[in-house]
Amino acid sequence: MESTAAAAQGRRVLVIDDTPSVCSLIGQALQTHDLECVLVTQAERAEQLICDEPFGSILCDVSMPGISGLELLQRARQAQPSTPVILMTGHGSVEDAKYAIRQGAYDYLEKPLDVERLHQIVTRAMAERRRRPVAAAPVEQHDALTGLLTPRMLHDRLNAIRLASVGRADTCSVIMLDLDQFTEANSIFGYAFGDELLSQVGQALAALFGQDVPICRFGADEFIIVLAGADENQAAVVAERIRHTLGRLSVQWQGPAVSITASLGVAEAGPGFSTPPEQVLSDARRAVRDAKRNGGNVVRTWSQSTQAAMGTVFQATCELDDMAQEAARIDHQLWLACLDGVRALVSAVEAKDPYTRMHSDHVAYYAEHLAKDADLPGDLIGNIRVAAVVHDVGKIGI
Repeated sequence: MESTAAAAQGRRVLVIDDTPSVCSLIGQALQTHDLECVLVTQAERAEQLICDEPFGSILCDVSMPGISGLELLQRARQAQPSTPVILMTGHGSVEDAKYAIRQGAYDYLEKPLDVERLHQIVTRAMAERRRRPVAAAPVEQHDALTGLLTPRMLHDRLNAIRLASVGRADTCSVIMLDLDQFTEANSIFGYAFGDELLSQVGQALAALFGQDVPICRFGADEFIIVLAGADENQAAVVAERIRHTLGRLSVQWQGPAVSITASLGVAEAGPGFSTPPEQVLSDARRAVRDAKRNGGNVVRTWSQSTQAAMGTVFQATCELDDMAQEAARIDHQLWLACLDGVRALVSAVEAKDPYTRMHSDHVAYYAEHLAKDADLPGDLIGNIRVAAVVHDVGKIGI
């Protein structure tokens, strides 16, 4: 028979949604059925709880600032493989639901939530969990999609390099790579395209460095490359080589090939790996933010000297970025709505003149490649592609 503590643990539900009112509504609905709810509105806090505390089930919104619901799903599968994760979204589709299930979600709910259905799914998920034997968290060494190292293995490699550097002058640098406009590409072409893109990026990185350099898929569209023995300047040269390699990569997907760009950030650990691994990764992420602010498709470095030169102004800018996450989320939703409008208009053109089918896609393909040859910023390249898709919309009124 379960102990009292185990029984309480089995009825604990972690609810994750960046909208406090939604969190509160779900909590009230489940608590009326004698379930204990832990309500969290910040994805980073939720990630910490998933790693530190057991739960009977997890309810998680898909679209959140910072860490997405799909990323938290992967964290939960690693830390609590027996715990069912139920994803929620206000912009769902059958394709999205299938994708979430393939990634390991127990179920997928659309907002506004049906409270009774929500309770039924949570209750069923927790009952199935109790019937299954408790599984030990597997030590997954490689990402299932790309074959690259998992974040856990990356931390192990960084710690091993740090221990080997104690008392020596050896340094180490980290390159963080973030694909430009990956979310928008997923929205236009679908999640299957996103998987294919990530897989090809992983293959390109593996071919570029071989097995001697640790390469990790760190987030949904983030990759980490660890260069032991390389200082910041040397790593920046390597990062430029990566950027140009990806710039030549294109994914063939249901018509013309789709090109990609990436923003890269470089951070150095210093002689003897004097900077803790977590801080090095944080510095690399801030360098990526700087690259994104400069239009994307560029390399930026972050070191102690750069940090001092830019002073408190850049620090304040980083803090302001953190505070602006909600505004970014709203802006992203507006962008997705605009993309839906673009698709509807293009469909109207093709319905009027069927012989023009795929014409807009071909124009977009050539426009994008001309923009890349001109070495334009990543965000401008994306805008040019969308503009090319809608260039024939005026025919609707003719």
